Amino acid sequence: MNFPGAPLTYVRDVWQGILNEIKREDFRNAKRDTANRYGGAQEFGSGVRLTAVISPPQIAADQNDYGPAGMATATVMRISSDAARNVTGLLALSSGALLLLMNTGSFGITLKNESASSSAANRFAIGADVLLAAGRGALLWYDGVSSRWRLVQP
Repeated sequence: MNFPGAPLTYVRDVWQGILNEIKREDFRNAKRDTANRYGGAQEFGSGVRLTAVISPPQIAADQNDYGPAGMATATVMRISSDAARNVTGLLALSSGALLLLMNTGSFGITLKNESASSSAANRFAIGADVLLAAGRGALLWYDGVSSRWRLVQP
């Protein structure tokens, strides 16, 4: 599966849809907990910026249960490989986590759907294998109910 259009356009469109849904809710009802996290709807006046970016070392072999240093706090993971490679799963994050996975290299990286090569909780439930061509990305959401990474599509 390839994504149409430029990766930045794709991300912008997905985030715009999320922001449109958020704006429909009443910001005054939002409550902050002791960890400074908000519950309920939020309003973002100028957009959302994904600033927790990591660029792990180049992938030099197929990856099972891929979890490079810094992934637990990243919102963007810039990956590259030395040849066409497969990723069968990503380290499970907390339920609801969003991760933008960008292929910044010159070779395709395939996300393998439901591959038994990764632990069940780290697998992708994306319907079919997804090829991240050079310069392309995928927005992934961690579904804590089914313990799987899911593909966010516009």
